[in-house]
Amino acid sequence: MFCSSAAIPEVGLPDNIFNGINYGFLRCEVCDLLFLSKIPGIEELNLIYASSYQDTLSLECFDISRSMPGMRFSYEKQFELIRNCCSDMLGLDFGCGNGHFIYHASKNGIKFDGMEFTDSVVLELRNRMPGINFMNKQEFDSSNMRYDFIRLSNVLEHFTDPVEQFQQLLDRLKPKGFILVEGPLETNASLVNWFKWWYFRVRKLLNRNYTTSYPPYHIFFSNYRNQLRFFASFGLKKYVYESKEDVWPYTSNWKEVNSAASFVKYLLAKASLIICKIIPRSGNTFIYVGQKS
Repeated sequence: MFCSSAAIPEVGLPDNIFNGINYGFLRCEVCDLLFLSKIPGIEELNLIYASSYQDTLSLECFDISRSMPGMRFSYEKQFELIRNCCSDMLGLDFGCGNGHFIYHASKNGIKFDGMEFTDSVVLELRNRMPGINFMNKQEFDSSNMRYDFIRLSNVLEHFTDPVEQFQQLLDRLKPKGFILVEGPLETNASLVNWFKWWYFRVRKLLNRNYTTSYPPYHIFFSNYRNQLRFFASFGLKKYVYESKEDVWPYTSNWKEVNSAASFVKYLLAKASLIICKIIPRSGNTFIYVGQKS
């Protein structure tokens, strides 16, 4: 999926059965990428990503210096990276979701178009923010727009064919343009990651018939090594790469502890944050900025 190796054995994880389809797990012996053994088709993707998948659009401003749950890096940090790369630019937020980032970018003098896959979400975005160009995937593909900057936030791991789809995005970048990618590092060195994967392995060892039934939102699960190798394979010049620990959906806030289980998760989260500060390149999230050569 990231490389052309055929050495992709199954791993000792429970099968994930969703909508009657078995989405097992394979691991590449060359690049160490973990990914689904079955790639969802169009019908399955429409079921997985119903319009309810996106959060409700909110046009309320908030403190851009703090990270939103699940969003890893603050808007303020991303705005700073964008300004450092391009002082006068037009960007594209590919997979813009509810448009929350674009709304705050416009409030901070940064212009973005938005592309979102769900037609009903695009229509709502156009109604709520009429001064911004929002497109669905078909409209984006048929346009000839090229951009100074492209942002992918929690999108790359959803690509069913990451090499081809990422290259198609780079083709829409202007020469010397920049691309920002942020998302999870779900097999990277992290106590939270370790606990999650070993929990499923132990359940599988105790019960060979144990399965899960989660919607297969993420197609692959990466670490910092294969992630950097992936970006370098497109000839991108690395401008920024950072990894850090995000305890979500656990909590590091004592006030949110209300049970024995949440107390264990609290301790796990606190320990994971400390370990990440000690071990270089550890953490379960990343942000990357690369320049097109």
